[in-house]
Amino acid sequence: MYLDANGAKVKDSTAAVYKRYTWFDHGVNVYPMGDFINKGGKVETTGSPAEKGKIVLLSGEYKCYDKDGKLKFIHVFDNGNYVSYKEYFSSGTMQTFFDYTKHCDGQEHSWYSYMYDETGKLIMEDCTKKGTDGNWPRMRG
Repeated sequence: MYLDANGAKVKDSTAAVYKRYTWFDHGVNVYPMGDFINKGGKVETTGSPAEKGKIVLLSGEYKCYDKDGKLKFIHVFDNGNYVSYKEYFSSGTMQTFFDYTKHCDGQEHSWYSYMYDETGKLIMEDCTKKGTDGNWPRMRG
């Protein structure tokens, strides 16, 4: 997947400054990902900075803020591979955490999801993996 300097998906690699690996299993994008930010937002990174004319693999932490400066997401990559994803409520409390390093039943590319309420209380822990029919659940991104 190719992304521009703001983390928006682009189809043409000539408009890209970042790239990441996209894993497919029988036509299913296993780690779907939307744009980093909406219009007017910004991205701060500990990874490689965006440079015109050079496409780099996402590596490091990418903090994504909305147009009002509130933290929305944190994406963490290691050489183009997803490590984790955190999503935040507008209050700043973590809403969702995906841990791509923790696998379910030894299944490659599976991961654990944690959902929290606005007080920070864990309300759901689940594992995303192939079903017994060999298919991945439908995912957004």
